[in-house]
Amino acid sequence: ISDRHAVQEYFKLFSQAHKQLDALINCAALIKSAKIYAETSQKPLPLQEIEEVMQTNLIGTFDVIRNAVPLMIESKHKKKVIINTTSTSAFDGVTSQSVYSASKAGLVSMTLPLARELAQYGIRVNSIAPGLFHSKHLLKSVMRQKEVEEYLCNINQVVNRLGKPSEFVHLVETVIDNQMLNGVNIRLDAGGRLIFS
Repeated sequence: ISDRHAVQEYFKLFSQAHKQLDALINCAALIKSAKIYAETSQKPLPLQEIEEVMQTNLIGTFDVIRNAVPLMIESKHKKKVIINTTSTSAFDGVTSQSVYSASKAGLVSMTLPLARELAQYGIRVNSIAPGLFHSKHLLKSVMRQKEVEEYLCNINQVVNRLGKPSEFVHLVETVIDNQMLNGVNIRLDAGGRLIFS
């Protein structure tokens, strides 16, 4: 997603095979946990790391959307929709994730303006902000299973477990199907709020 030439080539090949696009689901997520100023090394976060996260999560998503829109305009389907995956970090960012939080907040901020821009073509734009969901990435690089369970007990979720991928998919299907959902960001976090640490 961060390689604009690869994105263009993908949509070129897609258009040759399919001619139109009804739904676009963006799920880019590059997480780099690092403070803007590292106390141990007494150095600021390298700009390259900030650019890499922004390029993948925000600019890359914009690039995919701008390449997809012409194909979506051609579609005669009545339920055309773009769904961007944001994050509860866009609202409840934690220490060491200011760059990630900013990249995901950018996706939240683009939702309503894009929905207004694309309404004339019958294309809806929504975003989903998942909380903590079961993924290999979360359990390998961020927390261990026991740490996750302890953390979930402290953030006052209605269910003390990670979200299931099937629950995310169910919401995506609902957003695709329900034409009244447009220009909104939906939190999918069981009411949990990330704890500042």
